[in-house]
Parts: sequence; C-alpha cells; structure tokens
Amino acid sequence: MIDTYNFQTPRNIFEKLQRDSNRLDKVMDGDYMFNFISTAYHLQEWIKKSPVKSSVAVKRFVKRLNQDENLKICGEILSASKHFMVSPVEEGCQLNVDGVCVDAEKFKKDIMELYDVFFKLK
Repeated sequence: MIDTYNFQTPRNIFEKLQRDSNRLDKVMDGDYMFNFISTAYHLQEWIKKSPVKSSVAVKRFVKRLNQDENLKICGEILSASKHFMVSPVEEGCQLNVDGVCVDAEKFKKDIMELYDVFFKLK
C-alpha cells in the first residue's frame, strides 16, 4: 500500500516530525537525525504562517519556540553554524554538536514534548 502524504498545514508537518522521531527510535543515524532536525526547525515557520497565527495562544507558543535551546541548536546546524555527528552509544557521545556531547534521546524527546503540547490543544 502506498501512503499519501499531504503537506498543507502545521499538523501535517508535525505528523512528519512524529514519523522522523519514530525512525530515530528504530535507528539512530545521521540521516534520520538531520531529517528530524530539519523538520523540527521548519515546523516553527509553518506555525508562524498558519491561519491562527494572530491568536494570543499561538503568539505565546511561537515566543516559546524562539527561546527553546534545542530548536536554536537545530537552526545553527541547518545554517551550517554548527556541525553534528551521530555515533553509537558505546563510543561515549551519541550526538556530538561542535564538540559538545548531547543526549540524542533527550534532545529528540524534549523537542517532541514541546510540540506535543501545542498539537494536543490544536
């Protein structure tokens, strides 16, 4: 069966983020991590440009997104200001961002929880 994906709303992009997250649960690798980072970061823009962008709740949420340290890291990676490497856990640092060891599972979980709050309400 062929899945059809529709990318017209922030929820559609959030669903893609969920799929990216699920792939990382199965295989933690650089390609999947880059896809997750890209989707997580760009989801902000979809929310900012959504029809409900002028509501107080959305403005508050966008402000929270702008202040989130993990999303800042995503933006720095996507702009090539920082570089990252994914390694097996046995090597000590699963996600290395410009020499700083980041817990990849926590990084992914924190981003998912941030967006989950918004999409459970919307």
